[in-house]
Amino acid sequence: MAKRKKETKTEDPKLEIAPMLDVTFLLLIFFICTIKFKTLEGRLDAYLPKDMGSQRTSSETLENIEVRLRPKDGITTVYVGRTPVERITNQDPKVDISRDLNALASRIRDLHRKLPDQPCVLDPDPNVPHGHVVAVLNTIMAENLEKITFTMPSKK
Repeated sequence: MAKRKKETKTEDPKLEIAPMLDVTFLLLIFFICTIKFKTLEGRLDAYLPKDMGSQRTSSETLENIEVRLRPKDGITTVYVGRTPVERITNQDPKVDISRDLNALASRIRDLHRKLPDQPCVLDPDPNVPHGHVVAVLNTIMAENLEKITFTMPSKK
């Protein structure tokens, strides 16, 4: 007897659409529910106390030691704050005018004792002679101020 080969029928696999759609919609719902929307840029939610805003801190009350130099009719007036302290005349450049700035030195010394950590801001007018600015700077440095800054000239 001859052996018979069994004939096997091979069926092509069918692609089931319904389960694939179910999985796709479940993933879509999952991602929609878990998304976090971006917050607006420039907006920062802060919960600050409402009743503490009117108090001053110690950093607000401190001021700089401001020294201004302003020329008028050939005389340079030195102001500490808003108070005129010294008047420097345009004299021979060989004369050491830093010896004549005793009132400025005593005023800077008093302010430096009261405000030891405050910087000194030197604000010379562009028309003040260079020697006057250097003399005032030397007087300030002689009083052991460590933080001395210059302001930018104002544009007129």
